Amino acid sequence: MRPTAGSDDSSVGVEVTQSGLVMEDGLLIYRTGHPLPVEVVENIIRRSRQERIAHILCEHG
Repeated sequence: MRPTAGSDDSSVGVEVTQSGLVMEDGLLIYRTGHPLPVEVVENIIRRSRQERIAHILCEHG
């Protein structure tokens, strides 16, 4: 891993060379340079909402 220019904090702006992986806000992100298809984003949001509803119902049920 190599820090980007001007970065003293290893958790911000760290790029993993030649892999497409970038550290942003403490999370390792895979950058392809292409946006995700709308269907993929919609499915992820739908699944997240379903999981949240199931979690809430289990707590209160």
